Amino acid sequence: MSLKGEKLMSRSAQSMRKKFQTSDKRKVYMDLYHFVATFYHHLLCNTAEGEQAIKYLLSRGFTKETIEKFQIGWSHESDVLRKLLLAHGYELDDHQEFGILQPDRRRNGMRTGFFHNRIMLPIRNLHGEIVAFSGRTLPGNTHPAKYLNTPDTPFFEKGKILYNLDSAVSSIKRKGFAVLFEGYFDTITATQNGLDNVISVMGTSLTERQIDEIHEWTDRVVICYDGDAAGMESAKRIGEAVLEQGLDIRLSIMPECIDPHDYITKYGIDRFKRKIIAKSSTYIEFCKEHAKRKTDFSKETDKLKYAYEVLSGLHKADFLGDTSRLYNELAKELGISTEVIHGSINR
Repeated sequence: MSLKGEKLMSRSAQSMRKKFQTSDKRKVYMDLYHFVATFYHHLLCNTAEGEQAIKYLLSRGFTKETIEKFQIGWSHESDVLRKLLLAHGYELDDHQEFGILQPDRRRNGMRTGFFHNRIMLPIRNLHGEIVAFSGRTLPGNTHPAKYLNTPDTPFFEKGKILYNLDSAVSSIKRKGFAVLFEGYFDTITATQNGLDNVISVMGTSLTERQIDEIHEWTDRVVICYDGDAAGMESAKRIGEAVLEQGLDIRLSIMPECIDPHDYITKYGIDRFKRKIIAKSSTYIEFCKEHAKRKTDFSKETDKLKYAYEVLSGLHKADFLGDTSRLYNELAKELGISTEVIHGSINR
């Protein structure tokens, strides 16, 4: 055999070894996350340590069946997870790389669980495999992060996954659109009540890769975020990002100071579908409502700021070039001439 042939065979063998090592590592990873998720779920449902958390979940309207379906769990403050993993023969070096354990300076660098005293929400990939967790604090917890996600690992990237997409795909394809929420609880509550084409982001932003993932299954999205100022600002920003990727979007206008979870719990899913989802707005209409909520229409300067904010969304909303109609609508709404609006915008 020639030297070139030997080199090719050597490279092929190295490639095969790497493939098998990756495959073996992936299996260890998936087995590990399944094991830990089962443990967290057991802590929530069957121990005194999880009693406060499960009472909280039930008080928020979640049923035991839903808690079971989403395999919601509880992470205890103690070192029991590390000890359990050691007892079952898991290598702790892997668990640090996989985002399960982390060094604890308070314990001389000894590895302890990444999550402490949090409601644990398993995150699944498109195949339904658990690849990460998001941990939510209970009310009264002073930790600055309400939610804490597993750090990126060899098999999990936060910017690629959408929560509940694995379960929602068939419904999204059947109904022809996806409902995008900001919060995990919104998605879980909607699903519990029979609205199943629902997904949520894994943080405050939506990445291009996540938008591409949605576009794989539909080109229509209804964005439904909280009704407070922060929620509307986030929805506007997300809507702009989705528009730029060529999807057809609508934005739901929630009542002020209420989120989809609480709305569904208070008024029911039928009213939510009729009043919120079915009456979702175009991007420009949403921009107008968002601007209205922070405008004092008794002040001339505020009126002009309102007009400017609405018009600044034109290039993002594909208004088909009919800007004169919007100028006329704004002039009539504000009781001022289009010339005044034009002059203000130009200045």
